[in-house]
Amino acid sequence: MIDLLGNDSEVHFENLPVELQGLDLKPDKFEKLSYQEPVPMEHVIICFTKEQEKEICELLHLPIINTKAKSRYTLDEIKEFMKNGLL
Repeated sequence: MIDLLGNDSEVHFENLPVELQGLDLKPDKFEKLSYQEPVPMEHVIICFTKEQEKEICELLHLPIINTKAKSRYTLDEIKEFMKNGLL
């Protein structure tokens, strides 16, 4: 491993699980990901200003949207929040 000064040095991590201890975990030792697998879910990104928050809530039938706590929701989460009145 190369440290911050550019020196080649060995680093040992005692907290690694037993099955990973002693393995060379350098990125170039692993198979490259191809990203050709289909994405299991479709995505929609909705961007809005603070002034539009009330309108977005009304469109989605939600009381509030807490973007500071979380910015990505599944449809099932939104349905559950709509039912329970929490988001």
